[in-house]
Amino acid sequence: MRSHDGACLARPPCRCHCSPTPRPLEPGYRRVLVAPRPGGGLTSASTRLAIPHGEVSVDRRVQGETLTVRTTLPDGVSGLFSQPGEGDVVELGAGTHAFCVGGLRDLVAKPQQ
Repeated sequence: MRSHDGACLARPPCRCHCSPTPRPLEPGYRRVLVAPRPGGGLTSASTRLAIPHGEVSVDRRVQGETLTVRTTLPDGVSGLFSQPGEGDVVELGAGTHAFCVGGLRDLVAKPQQ
């Protein structure tokens, strides 16, 4: 892909998932995956994504060795929250959910899958 000034915008896919953007698990974002991964020196990130059912939001912050994630899913949308590290997965329903994950020093030191 190229921009209007000819600069190349294509780059290899990021495997660290530093962005908190939810990914669709079903057509129309009826089910989403929230899988933020710390790293790259990024201490906070947020996104708001307009989907047919409303707005999905994800905010993630790193303070010390703790990752805090807050996500909101609109009515009619479910999802999964995938924790960094061991990848424990939590089912999400519509509404607001908050998670804290500690021990980031060890998580950031080893590559994310």
